[in-house]
Amino acid sequence: MRLEMDVPVGRPAVAMLGSWDPFAGDHARVMGEMVEHAHAWGLAAVAIMIDPAPYIFIHGTRGWPVYDDAATRARLLRDAGIDAVGRLHFTAGDLNGTAEQVFDEVCAHVELAEFWLGSQQTVGPGGAGSHVAVQVQARRRGMGLRVLPPDGARQMGVRVRSLLAEGSVAAAAELVGRVPALTRPAGDTVRLGWAPGRYRVTGGGAALHEVVIAADDCGDCAFRWPSPEFTVLHFVAGPGDAAGRAA
Repeated sequence: MRLEMDVPVGRPAVAMLGSWDPFAGDHARVMGEMVEHAHAWGLAAVAIMIDPAPYIFIHGTRGWPVYDDAATRARLLRDAGIDAVGRLHFTAGDLNGTAEQVFDEVCAHVELAEFWLGSQQTVGPGGAGSHVAVQVQARRRGMGLRVLPPDGARQMGVRVRSLLAEGSVAAAAELVGRVPALTRPAGDTVRLGWAPGRYRVTGGGAALHEVVIAADDCGDCAFRWPSPEFTVLHFVAGPGDAAGRAA
């Protein structure tokens, strides 16, 4: 794993770790609380985004479809008031990583004064990533630890991924509160674990366009970016929605 910060963090920080996909209302609320708390104590508010999500290496892209890409999620975190966003580049070899290894990498870039941990969150597999393991790391590194109360974000994420897997983009957007967005990649091909079929998108204006997600011989799904003039695509309907089927 390798952490890349979007800007240097020049003072001690309060941080959270997660994938935040989809980034929804509960996430924005907690981020706002962390920002307010951090700034009240003269600290920076930092979000460490794991990308790709570890579950993608377990279930594959079709088994763990993403709602927004990393660039979109980083932008949403910034909009929530976060001072710096770190991208923790994750590989299949990191699946057996421990809480100690994660904090070693994070603390090499950020001086952690406090860490906020989800009520069901782990930072690695088994006991090496459990809440107890995180508590050990907090004591060893002299940082505060706050365990957050339960929320519905995890259950909502499961439902959203199920809808994306069947191409029901509009239905997923109703749960999240906004349509999914993807930022134009360096190449023309975008791999996406959604259901194959025709999707209605906007490229920043009101006009609707169409992209076709198709499965290859290996069962992976992808589409070609429709035009270089579009820096972001917003998906409004898919083959699993009534509008998508009608198209």
